[in-house]
Amino acid sequence: MARYAQPFTMGIPNTAHVVRFYEYLKKRQEKGDPIEVYQFNITGRIIAKYKWVEKKLGDKTIMAPGSKLMEVNGIPRPVDGTQPTIEETELFLLQTVRGAVKYKPHPVWGEKVLVPVEMPGISQERLKQLDPTSYVSMEGFKALLKAQIEESKYWLDKNCPGLPKEMYHAMDFDD
Repeated sequence: MARYAQPFTMGIPNTAHVVRFYEYLKKRQEKGDPIEVYQFNITGRIIAKYKWVEKKLGDKTIMAPGSKLMEVNGIPRPVDGTQPTIEETELFLLQTVRGAVKYKPHPVWGEKVLVPVEMPGISQERLKQLDPTSYVSMEGFKALLKAQIEESKYWLDKNCPGLPKEMYHAMDFDD
């Protein structure tokens, strides 16, 4: 589901579109023909330098990571961090379809989210660079995730109200 839950179709509320898609995925899984879903971080930076800042979400203020920026050719850019290249993303898609990628359970979400650990064409060193847990402690990583979840729920409440609890709380975790 989109972080800010803005489906691209019209005519009924956003929540109905999101739930309909979720129900379709569940039906396919129940029939033994699940759809594989992949998330790529290609627009942001993986562990760019950041500082904790106050962020206003409606009437509430939370502490959230704010990217440190520097100007490059007149454009503010995040400091440090990395992201997959277009070629790496294409290679990942190709190797995934071939069944050549090996995964491990996510350190926080376990089997709900799998993390690639082997992929032909991308070195172990590069895979480690693309793994945010390579840069921060587990405590720091969980703090970043909690801030992201809190902001995501703000946008879900605003743009996709009334989601079933199993969807709304799908990414919650215990410390």
